[in-house]
Amino acid sequence: MVDLNHWQSKLVGKVFLDDNTVKPDHVSDAECVRKHDLPEKHRVVREGYMYTADFDESRLQVHVDSTNTIHKVTVG
Repeated sequence: MVDLNHWQSKLVGKVFLDDNTVKPDHVSDAECVRKHDLPEKHRVVREGYMYTADFDESRLQVHVDSTNTIHKVTVG
């Protein structure tokens, strides 16, 4: 089971970066989260993108806006 409170406090407001993405100069290390920092079962839900509606109670869903800033974390 996913500890949603833990992940919300750790992720919301930070910038999501794929592991191979170069960090922008205006973002500090403390302000970013890399893919490898997330649990194995996760998916990134990008604003405006389509995704399946299947529910998995052990999967963390990280919702990002158009600037890759994490604005919501859910389970599913």
